[in-house]
Amino acid sequence: MMAQKTGAGPLREVLIAQSREEIDDGYGNLEGVWVGTQKHPAAVEVRRGGEAVIAGRLQGVATYIVTARYSAAAAAITPGWRFVDARSGAVYSIRTAIHRPRRDYIDFDVEIGVADG
Repeated sequence: MMAQKTGAGPLREVLIAQSREEIDDGYGNLEGVWVGTQKHPAAVEVRRGGEAVIAGRLQGVATYIVTARYSAAAAAITPGWRFVDARSGAVYSIRTAIHRPRRDYIDFDVEIGVADG
């Protein structure tokens, strides 16, 4: 499903892209830490809700489409990264990144309500 044409108006949310990096804790142990400060104006649309079995229990999962302007920084975002809403603090786990043919926008399929590891 292709997202609708997006103008500057609908990009009302500010999302921070974060990647997971392994950081040495000073004692020879590696600790996974989310880092990143790339801020992207974006549109967030609800796609569908569902349920997933996570850690042996049923948990509600909501799927969204995040649309951001194409840029080198946005193009570097891959599945496994996450977005954090700068206002609400909501965390969106990125599942796919779809570059539009004209390279004007990128659509990300994201989920909220799942554990990001």
